[in-house]
Amino acid sequence: MSKIDLSQYNVSQATHKLSCKHCMNRKQIHRYDMPCLILKDLGHTVKIVVFGNRYWSGTEEYKRIRYVPKCRVHEGKP
Repeated sequence: MSKIDLSQYNVSQATHKLSCKHCMNRKQIHRYDMPCLILKDLGHTVKIVVFGNRYWSGTEEYKRIRYVPKCRVHEGKP
């Protein structure tokens, strides 16, 4: 199994948005989108590189690999 080099990806390459939500308690739900890049389509799931840290601006240098349901990823630049 080979390890993916995340240094080759940056936020300017993002082609999709990942729909997220942050639940603070029962009534407060904060919905936001994060820029992402699809690496592989696995049927109902996609392997993506996500840029940023929650909905905070200025954190686009953070990136990580995630496996998420395909319905949470939408086309378009954030």
